[in-house]
Amino acid sequence: MQANTLLIVEDDPDIRACLEEIMVSEGFEVLTAAHGREALQALQSAQTLPALILLDLTMPVMDGPQFLAELASGRWPEAWQRIPVLVLTAISEPFLAGGVAEVVRKPVDIGVLIDAVARHLPVSLS
Repeated sequence: MQANTLLIVEDDPDIRACLEEIMVSEGFEVLTAAHGREALQALQSAQTLPALILLDLTMPVMDGPQFLAELASGRWPEAWQRIPVLVLTAISEPFLAGGVAEVVRKPVDIGVLIDAVARHLPVSLS
């Protein structure tokens, strides 16, 4: 796992680009995906696994809960199950499967997001 790499899984291209820009400005390398299936493909092709995943819940093709269930299914490397997942959602009480480290509410407060990311990385930001 690479401590400064994040995977952003968000179907809205404007939100995805904004999150990417913010995280890059904070010193992270960023992988992106528009839905859960694309995120699985990004994990498969990544030379180094991301240290953290930012996951939207409501997406086409494969939504957030389906992505989490797929990670937990045992069909993927165990290392994938150890990547902390921060869920980004506007749903007030989302139904979540296991594997979620924290929920960050949309619209996202950037300070709250940066703090949440720092809490769940293997090494703290400096």
